[in-house]
Amino acid sequence: MGFRSSNLSTYIETNKGTTAQIGTNTHIFFIVCYSQLILNQMETKKCSRCGEILTLDKFHKDSRYEKGVRGQCRKCLQELKSKRYYDNPEKYKKKMNDWIKSTPELTEKRLITAYTKYLQDRGFSVVAP
Repeated sequence: MGFRSSNLSTYIETNKGTTAQIGTNTHIFFIVCYSQLILNQMETKKCSRCGEILTLDKFHKDSRYEKGVRGQCRKCLQELKSKRYYDNPEKYKKKMNDWIKSTPELTEKRLITAYTKYLQDRGFSVVAP
């Protein structure tokens, strides 16, 4: 039986010492011991936005924050970024255009890399210039 890390602690608290029917066999889960083993192996953190308890790999790394990861999970952070963009797309388009104008050598390199990948994905062999 698999558990999501977000609802593991809730499951443990509500099902201590219970039996579960899986197929035709009845198994007794020693939830307390098993949960301590699992929770000790997986380091978790609560998302400050959605409140879910998730493993650290569900957060962006950032050494400035507790446990070396951001406060919001990846999913919440993506929602925030999308909302900010759609609330004011002109601001972000201007920011990107300014970056393109200020760094033409990086922009050209990025375009070449993207086009090379595009061609390779379609089966063409690309020779470096």
